[in-house]
Amino acid sequence: MTDDRASSCTASHSSSACPADSPWVRWLCLGVGVSCVVVGGVGVFVPILPTTPFLLMAVACFARSSQRLHCAILQHPWAGPLIHDWELRRSLPRKVKQGAILMMTCSFILSISLIQPMVAKWGLFALWAVLLLFILRIPSYQPESIKIHE
Repeated sequence: MTDDRASSCTASHSSSACPADSPWVRWLCLGVGVSCVVVGGVGVFVPILPTTPFLLMAVACFARSSQRLHCAILQHPWAGPLIHDWELRRSLPRKVKQGAILMMTCSFILSISLIQPMVAKWGLFALWAVLLLFILRIPSYQPESIKIHE
């Protein structure tokens, strides 16, 4: 983990992430956040279940309920940098977006080719189209390349 993410974890929690005043709201957000992490984890292995929206929802819930869990997700080696970028820029790196579209499309092609009922094929196609439009509407950016001066 970089120092930037560690310092922004506490900084973002104190400024943009405000814990809820009500203990009921904190417990509700904590429960929803944990559920989103579980569903997002399952989504890593199930082709038609997206992972990223559930992790983003978990981060938002933990920001309102648990600074420890909010920071734990931000410090995760794989998901942390992407979620940190999302909190700062509300966008995804172009290569991440392209990779998500490619993997989603491949998994839907496989799923559609394996099922028999035509109604299910059309349903999966419609779900793919909705998810594709959702991903395409997210702004993307080109990360700056590191130039090494010799």
